[in-house]
Amino acid sequence: MKAKRLLNPEPVQEMYKMVQFNSEHKNWSNEVSGLKNNTIREFKENENDIRFKVLDDFMMGEYDKQGLFIRIVDKETVQYFERKITDVSTLYTSNADKLYIISWEPKKED
Repeated sequence: MKAKRLLNPEPVQEMYKMVQFNSEHKNWSNEVSGLKNNTIREFKENENDIRFKVLDDFMMGEYDKQGLFIRIVDKETVQYFERKITDVSTLYTSNADKLYIISWEPKKED
């Protein structure tokens, strides 16, 4: 699957089927190539970010049948790719915030 250019880098409208995150160009290059099939995102306890609620639902088995997808957008070029999420794990930090480790299916060859 080739990377696409995002014409309007607005948040994904249908948040319950796909979550979107931005990535630094160097990380994005490794992610889109398949060299790195995961990302780590921090959730601060006082934030109200629906993406993390969706990821929590995924961990509880809410997306087994239809699946959940991630869109990663290159902050520099605004290109993006999408993959099916295979796993979400969390770790708590010392100040009660959470780190989400989001893994996805490997890149499919074109």
